[in-house]
Amino acid sequence: TLGTAFVVWFLVRHGWLVVATGLTGIAAMTLGCCLGVVGIRAFLGGGTGISGVARTVVDEALRMRAALVLVVLLILVIPTLPLVLDHTERLEYRVQFFLNWALGGTGLILSLMTIFLACGSVCGDIESNRIHLVLAKPLARWESLVGKSEGLALFKLLLVGVAGAGTYTFVRVISGAFATEA
Repeated sequence: TLGTAFVVWFLVRHGWLVVATGLTGIAAMTLGCCLGVVGIRAFLGGGTGISGVARTVVDEALRMRAALVLVVLLILVIPTLPLVLDHTERLEYRVQFFLNWALGGTGLILSLMTIFLACGSVCGDIESNRIHLVLAKPLARWESLVGKSEGLALFKLLLVGVAGAGTYTFVRVISGAFATEA
């Protein structure tokens, strides 16, 4: 955090405001994602079987390489999009470009994440024979599936919230920083 603050201070001091804003956005979205995961794990800390399965799915999502790559991609795409905006265009077009790409990219990344996590979780359980351990517990099959769905939904809800907050913030930054140019 201190290193990021120093780099942002250096960039602002030397007039690279757009890069400093992007780096601040990356740091803020990363912090929001980390705090959200801690909150989800605390929320699912109850003793019921469904919440235990959901917490396991969230932990699996954090260990899967494909899911981590997609989370990192999501955190990097939204704050760096303002860097590719053409500052000679009208403000309305820049905001529209940013919204189209940010929302489209978020939708694509979260769709891929759903496929990787849902299929990876169920197939991984079957392939490693963990499914036998789970189904041997006093837990109905529907509870296991509901727990997996709940964990996946909470993790994706966190990412939608982080991406939405980042998109909203950067639209406000773009429209506020460049409103004098329009």
